[in-house]
Order: sequence, then C-alpha cells, then structure tokens
Amino acid sequence: MFREASIGRHYEDAPQFAGEGIRSWITRGANFAVVCTIGEAGVSFSGAMKDEQFVYALEGGVTVSAGAASAQLGIEDLAITPPGEWTILFDRPGMVVQLITADEVLARQASNAARYAEGATEVAPVEPWPEPAGGYRLRRYSTLEAYARGGLVHAFRTRKLMMVPYARFLEPRDETALTPHSHADFEQGSIGLEGEWIHHLRVPWTPNRRHWRPDMHLQVGSPSTLIIPAGVIHTSQGIAGEGMRLIDVFAPPRMDFSERGWVDNAADYPMPGKTASHV
Repeated sequence: MFREASIGRHYEDAPQFAGEGIRSWITRGANFAVVCTIGEAGVSFSGAMKDEQFVYALEGGVTVSAGAASAQLGIEDLAITPPGEWTILFDRPGMVVQLITADEVLARQASNAARYAEGATEVAPVEPWPEPAGGYRLRRYSTLEAYARGGLVHAFRTRKLMMVPYARFLEPRDETALTPHSHADFEQGSIGLEGEWIHHLRVPWTPNRRHWRPDMHLQVGSPSTLIIPAGVIHTSQGIAGEGMRLIDVFAPPRMDFSERGWVDNAADYPMPGKTASHV
C-alpha cells in the first residue's frame, strides 16, 4: 500500500497558528516538516529546536537570531540555525519558510500529523551525517550567488536535512519534457513559493488491483506545500505566473545530489565517511 499525498494550500487553508500580525502553516512528512509563515513588519516569533533548521527568505527582509549571533537575510538568502533557541524577525512584511526535523514540537502541530501517527515504515530513518566543520553555529548562504555561478541545481544540507531552492522559472514548463520519477524509500516535500503549478502523481500498480489508484493532477497556487510519498511517481509543472518558484526538501540529505557536487555548503557539512579536513 502507498501513503496518500498531503497537500497544503496555504493561500486558502486555515493556518495552524495565528497571532497578531502573523500566520503559520505546518505540513509534515515522516522525517521533516515545513513551516510557512507570513508576518507583518516588526513582528517576531521564536522557539527552541533539538536539531538544526533551515530558514529561507525569498524576498529577504528577515533577521534570524540564534544565541548571541544574528544574520540579516536578503533576497533569496537562507540560514541554518544551530540547536537551541532561535528568533525570526520580519523587518518588513513577507514570508519565511522553515525546514525542520520531524522530532521538533512544531511538527506535531502539522495539518496532516494524523497521517504519521503510526509512523512510516516505508521511509528510511535518518542517520545523522557528520557534525559541521567548526561546530554548530548560525550560518547564512546566498542562493542568488549560487545560481549566478551557473548550474541547474544548488542544494544545501545539514546533518539531517536537505533543501533545494530552485531559481525562478520565467516560462511555463514544456509538457513534452517532464521528468517523472520516484524515490524508493524517502519522501519529497515541494513548496510552491510563486506561480501556479500542477503536481502529477502516479501510484504504481501492484499485483492486487484493489490497491490501484487513478493518477492525480493537483493544481495549486502559491504558497503551498506538497508531501510526495515514497514510491509514488511524480513530476511538477509550472503553468502560469510572472515567475514560478519551487523548493524541494528531503530528509536525510540525498547522497546522489551530494556525490554529483550539487551541494553548495558541502565544505561546512561533510559527507558520511569524511571529516571537514577531507572536503
């Protein structure tokens, strides 16, 4: 049996948290959760994490603090915060995306938390990768600078998570050149930040016809989050918008992306079997 996909249409669904000047939507997978937060200027929110987290600011205008350190995030910047207390401040109105591990308290508040109440044996567990070079600390990266160097994929990883913030697509995707594929033992989160998308999903046939399902073609706007189950064939198609922007998330980090040299912060986060001095 295959797990049902989870879809959060944050532009029309009720948020999991709402306060004065702030709203947050939470969608989880087996090993990770995605938190999309829209806030007004001057509003901040905070918490404490057991693990590192990603914080991504498409439009910038966000200050991230962890311990005694802080970093201002500009357009298309991301930060990694160390375990412990953190604060996110909106310097101007905007949205941030947090990628966290499923062990965090926030993951329990996800809109689809009930789907994982009994675990997910089809998904491989996370084995932490080596500790970061120089120890845990607040780190900031520019995805604009990454894509300016060329290349179609620029990934970033922690010990347990991987984030792939793609460059803006300016034209609808050619429907004759899609890339349907599946992942045997890990899920994918796809976060729509700009534009309109169709996520195409196909559940493979099993010998038991009663388990067969019709294909799904989920049309969504932005912001939105889709959790694609392990084993399900999928491909995403940007169809409209001045720009179409998508983030993919995985846990644990993908070894294939890492071996291809697609990880921009590889020097900070060594692969298994290596230390910082070997990178």
